[in-house]
Amino acid sequence: MTSISERTVLVIDDDPTQCLLIADSLRDTGYDVHTAASGVEGYDLARRVIPDLIMLDVMMPYIDGFNICCELGLNPRTAHIPVILMTGLQEPEAMIQGSTAGAVDFITKPIDWPALPSRIAHVLDCVTMPAL
Repeated sequence: MTSISERTVLVIDDDPTQCLLIADSLRDTGYDVHTAASGVEGYDLARRVIPDLIMLDVMMPYIDGFNICCELGLNPRTAHIPVILMTGLQEPEAMIQGSTAGAVDFITKPIDWPALPSRIAHVLDCVTMPAL
């Protein structure tokens, strides 16, 4: 099993305060964290860094998180990376749209900070578990 310190998380959020809080929380837990302030910047960074996990805000200007998630899934370099969408949207349609776009999980805003590290670890453990 890979240790947390060997795991890279990319946080994509246009809200600089939110992005910094998430990044600091994950760094405090031991993850290597990269950040991007827009969907386009995040998509480009994901192709260069190839993180183990991407946390992606849904509501961003120009290109929303649903579209970036789709683009990540279409690119052979990034298609395998699990994406957790972060959203304040509560409608079931948003969850369906996110699942259709390829997200593996959702975190609702405001973020439950004590639960965040275990949610990340759970997704990473599920992705790296051997097939039975």
